[in-house]
Amino acid sequence: MAVGCVGSYEPFTATGLVRAGGYEMLGIFVASAAGATLAIYDDAAGGTTLPVVTAFPVVAGQWYDLPVEIAYGLSVVVTGTLSATAVMARAF
Repeated sequence: MAVGCVGSYEPFTATGLVRAGGYEMLGIFVASAAGATLAIYDDAAGGTTLPVVTAFPVVAGQWYDLPVEIAYGLSVVVTGTLSATAVMARAF
């Protein structure tokens, strides 16, 4: 089986800074979710200054493509119960 993209990962379950720095995102895998929504921001301090994706409902067992460059840091706002992993392709 061919693999197109690989990367490092960072699990998260709550609102806050997932990883600081600039890198290319591949996506987010949601392992479990109960009444969960997720909003994604580009903010090194864990804030909500630069929205990447506004809040959307997430479903357990789903991969969400997110092919964007994060310049400052990946910050998320989580509602409900969530266990997810962000996958990054490359730091810059």
